[in-house]
Amino acid sequence: MTDEPQDWGSAPDVSVFYGREEELNTLKHWVLAEDCRLVTLLGMAGMGKTTLAVKLAQETQTDFDYVIWRSLQNATPLKPLLADLILFLNKSVKPRFSENIAPNISLLLDCLRESRCLVILDNFDTLLRQGGFAGHYQESYQDYSQLLKRLGEEPHQSCVILTSLEKPREIALLEGETLPIRTLQVEGLGRAAKEILKAKGLTTENRWSVLIKLYRGNPLALKMVASTISELFCGNVSDFLDISLTGIVQDIILLVGQQFERLSPLEKRLLYWLALAGNPLPLMQLRSLLRVPELELFTALKSLAERSLIEKSSGKFSLQPVVREYVKTYFVEQVFQEIDHVSQTQAIEHFNLMRHYTLKPFQQDPEDPSIRSIFSLFHEQLLMAQAAKNTYYFIQQLEAILNRLENMSSHELGYVKPNLTTLIEQLQENS
Repeated sequence: MTDEPQDWGSAPDVSVFYGREEELNTLKHWVLAEDCRLVTLLGMAGMGKTTLAVKLAQETQTDFDYVIWRSLQNATPLKPLLADLILFLNKSVKPRFSENIAPNISLLLDCLRESRCLVILDNFDTLLRQGGFAGHYQESYQDYSQLLKRLGEEPHQSCVILTSLEKPREIALLEGETLPIRTLQVEGLGRAAKEILKAKGLTTENRWSVLIKLYRGNPLALKMVASTISELFCGNVSDFLDISLTGIVQDIILLVGQQFERLSPLEKRLLYWLALAGNPLPLMQLRSLLRVPELELFTALKSLAERSLIEKSSGKFSLQPVVREYVKTYFVEQVFQEIDHVSQTQAIEHFNLMRHYTLKPFQQDPEDPSIRSIFSLFHEQLLMAQAAKNTYYFIQQLEAILNRLENMSSHELGYVKPNLTTLIEQLQENS
């Protein structure tokens, strides 16, 4: 054994760690008792996947000959990563690297067979492609597919742990409850989430559960919103919730926005409809709204589930509250731009979201008072955006567009006419 059996790289400090006893026990059982050789920690941004992986490595390090942590945050190509790992795990013999990837993967597997090694690859999702369904690689990182396939299929006595926002295709194909390839879905904190709010010095503890539920116990999101509450509301959670039903703040918008930009066009369409609906929708209604083949719909829903962006209960699909509010806010911004563009250019073809989605609210869930109709949010955002203009002038712009559409059919325009009519009516009522 080398004098330096551990290399923690850029692993974060986890001296402050909340909850996760059940997840830790599950992972320890997989890694130590069941000898799983490939484990993925999957979850939404901010859920604490990296922190959990560090804690697991710390608590199991004595069971391994080597521990090595590497972050893929900067999308490291496979060839230098393999060289780095092999040189650390095998210092007794100078390896002969090949120009081809396959022999180098074989060298790594030799190391993983000869010694019991724990290898953690953090931020695996940086290698995956944006704009498509979950789990597909960027062009320059296709060879990672071969690495995961061989790590999962070929026997060795080590364990490789990945953290990722979405599940790589190979993991989805190889994993199983009785197989040595497993995935742990990292959900939000339960009661332990209160420790975050307590550490931030927040008050009105009787409202903390509302805040935690709003953010689904996401540790990073709770830390972000807690900072806002501390700075702007003197730590009073009740005051914050009374003013902001949605609880969404700028930092959270950036956090969710990064994941939204990764989505395929069909996944974005699904999120728009789920956000507009407010309440959960069954599969058949989604199919009716999207009008896409069943296979495409199933693929998109599966991809969103693997990205931890949708929730399913009693056969219906919905969004986490913060994801829902982000999507609605983004939708409103895009619609406003469409209206402004058409008003200036007279080019009706620039209506896209206005054509394909209705602004009229669906029936709202009475159990969730934080759900506002899309028009309520739209009206709010529109008035703020139009603060420098006269609302009456803006209504005239909308009426002018509507008049130009008088002889055009709904087949050509979709929801444009009823959406414009609804906007005009609501602006007139509130002006």
